[in-house]
Amino acid sequence: MLDHVSKSDDGALILPLHRPAPDLLRPPRDKVVTYRIKVHLEGIEPPIWRRLDVASDLTLDVLHWVLKVAMGWTDSHLHAFSVGGRMYDRKAQRFLTRYDLMEGDEGTLETDVRLDQVLQRKRGKLFYEYDFGDSWSHVIPLEAVERRSPDAARAVVLDGARACPPEDVGGVGGYEE
Repeated sequence: MLDHVSKSDDGALILPLHRPAPDLLRPPRDKVVTYRIKVHLEGIEPPIWRRLDVASDLTLDVLHWVLKVAMGWTDSHLHAFSVGGRMYDRKAQRFLTRYDLMEGDEGTLETDVRLDQVLQRKRGKLFYEYDFGDSWSHVIPLEAVERRSPDAARAVVLDGARACPPEDVGGVGGYEE
């Protein structure tokens, strides 16, 4: 039988309204390293992307600030991170912002999650969505793990292609028009 499904007295399946969120967090690394990540904005050709070196101990709320600056977003919309799949994937774990908590959502706050708890192996992926109306979906694979110099910046943009779409254009379809 499916997880979290039960049967009524007459044998009908009872599906839960809310499923428990999976716990995909891993213990953080013992030592902080440098992660080389590539941020790819999905659904747009030619691609829009950025390559960054970041400290592996960045929390997801700090990573959001790094991404908004690197991509060119104005931070005038909500965002969410997930691991194990995109935000609405049943197998994914979504991380909450303070706004989500105020709205009554339950789960793990992004301020409590380090990058190295959700990305640990090369080719692992983190998902980031910005502006739930326009639904700008980003995939963030881990490209490399390197030793970290004590004087290294917390985040550096190394490379990229194309300017980010303007805010409030209606997502991929509006941008293409």
